[in-house]
Amino acid sequence: MSVTHCLFLKFKPDSEVTREAKAKTFLDLLGLKENCVHPDTGKPYMLSIKGGIDNSVEEGGNKGMTHGFVMEFASQKDRNYYIHDDPHHLRLESQIRALMEDGVAVDFTPTIFYDWASPDTNGAKANGKK
Repeated sequence: MSVTHCLFLKFKPDSEVTREAKAKTFLDLLGLKENCVHPDTGKPYMLSIKGGIDNSVEEGGNKGMTHGFVMEFASQKDRNYYIHDDPHHLRLESQIRALMEDGVAVDFTPTIFYDWASPDTNGAKANGKK
């Protein structure tokens, strides 16, 4: 089953991070779709990526996040490789961390709303691990 990876970022103020640095970061993030290649096939494995600046209607609903990105992977295995091992992602992640004040990542499998094996009352998995 596919996995959707959502990334929400709060960049440092413009006085600390230039627009050019942010623009390069956005282009680099969007470029991950072509630059992240599967270690066995040598082909890109990210199915899609899109992102943009927050334009929430409800004031404060974004919890301070300024930008959002959504990536789709064919499987948990591909998503896990991306998060833990992909050199392009890991290099960009360290660059982004230097520019951001805060961030949130949420991953999900479409149509799976509960992990019935979890002892949590809401069925959520701790840290995405069983």
